[in-house]
Amino acid sequence: MGKYPKNAYKALVQGNSIGLTTLTKALLKISPVAADTDRMLAAYELKDSSDAAAEITIRANNFLLDGECDVPRNITLTVGGTAADIAAVQATVKGVLMDGSIGTETMPAFTLNTAGSVVGSKIFKRFLEVTVPEMDGAGVTLDVGIGVKIGCPVIQVADVANTVYPPVQKAGSGTLTDEIHATDVNQSYVTLSVLDGTLHVIEVTIG
Repeated sequence: MGKYPKNAYKALVQGNSIGLTTLTKALLKISPVAADTDRMLAAYELKDSSDAAAEITIRANNFLLDGECDVPRNITLTVGGTAADIAAVQATVKGVLMDGSIGTETMPAFTLNTAGSVVGSKIFKRFLEVTVPEMDGAGVTLDVGIGVKIGCPVIQVADVANTVYPPVQKAGSGTLTDEIHATDVNQSYVTLSVLDGTLHVIEVTIG
């Protein structure tokens, strides 16, 4: 199981670092496993209007692996069961974000009367809870999983000539695509074409 080295967080850039005269290279050595729609929770029965408290908050004691991601990455929610009972509502997830702070994310709405997944954008180290509004009937289940967006704890940086330095894969199978946020490290990530628990070494640039 790959972990981010603790020192990867020491030099998190504050704000949008453009026009830097000094840039530092660092290596992330990670071994992310494949995306898994029920890695944290499988087939948890949701509530509907017949329940006394129809909104439900599912907390960490229900999660597999204590809600901890193998590496910081995005969260997925999947509803199944009786499709006709699925409501077009938005769940809210709470957890430890990539920078170590506690944060929440309002997920995209589920599709009415349709089983399927919604995909988060923020990068979480650990998943603490999910709150789901009531469904239209009693036959809906929820899975909580991990997605393909692998956290990269930097924001956009450039030198004095405005040359941008994206992450570069130095070792590992497949290809890397980056989505590095301008200001919010908790929305910076890479996607890797191979996610099977093998080692990837990624060079990042920090200010």
